[in-house]
Amino acid sequence: MHCQHCGNALAPGARFCNACGTPATAQAARISLARPTVVTIVAVLHFIGGPFMLIAAAAMLTTASGTQSAERGTPVILGVLFLILGATSILTGIGLWKKRDWGRTLQIVLACVGLLGLPLGTIISILLLVYFTRPHVKVLFSGKRFDQLTPQETEALAAAGGGGGASVLVVVLVVVLLIGFMGVLAAIAVPNLLTAMNRAKQKRTIADMLGVVHSVEQYRQTNDRLPESMEVPLDGWGNRMRYASDGTNYWLVSAGKDGRFEETMLSHYQPGTTTSFDDDIVLQNGELRRGPGALNGVRP
Repeated sequence: MHCQHCGNALAPGARFCNACGTPATAQAARISLARPTVVTIVAVLHFIGGPFMLIAAAAMLTTASGTQSAERGTPVILGVLFLILGATSILTGIGLWKKRDWGRTLQIVLACVGLLGLPLGTIISILLLVYFTRPHVKVLFSGKRFDQLTPQETEALAAAGGGGGASVLVVVLVVVLLIGFMGVLAAIAVPNLLTAMNRAKQKRTIADMLGVVHSVEQYRQTNDRLPESMEVPLDGWGNRMRYASDGTNYWLVSAGKDGRFEETMLSHYQPGTTTSFDDDIVLQNGELRRGPGALNGVRP
């Protein structure tokens, strides 16, 4: 049995605490070393927000890998930033859930970074800094058992019993912020991820088309003529490509993302640059005549 005021161990049958003189039966604020609800909710929000940031990082870095060197700076920087923040957020959630002091420290660091998010981010970051630097929170994250607490630490825990309103306010504001933040991340990550995926399919399509060109050229060298037909693969979007030859020239066309060919006769395609993933990709006589601007004119 311990004194409810200072935490001192009481002798069996003692009526008063021999350390502070508090009656053994005196009513005092309930003391608990359990993880507070506000900490649990903040940890869960980190478990949700961290993966979102990692998805955004993957989208940014994938987008950067498919762009020209001069255009990679911004997506690379954003990708690395989201990667660091996402990993840190997940680690912070783990630390808060397990009541580790390093978890509290990481939360304080993230809150300091959040001060830059004027105006709402600044307000919420200030509330988080105030909460996670309060004396009783430091005690909760100290890793001490109840019998290892000093009288001052026990008093800090007891004094924290009336701070429920502030804790609820912190939780509500953090939830609002993270929901808004995840909405922004989704707005950034999803379009970029879809663009990166389509760009990868476009690159794969062109690579497969150049592979078919290699087979056509081999056939021409062996038979001294162009093949009248060719077994062509599916493009990156799962649509069947088309091959045609007039005996002198040959064409290989992918209908793009939408799977709809823009010309019935492949010989009717004019050279140009695609502006959409739905645009047809055209190889004529082994040369990319209609496709992404940076790749036009490519030969195997």
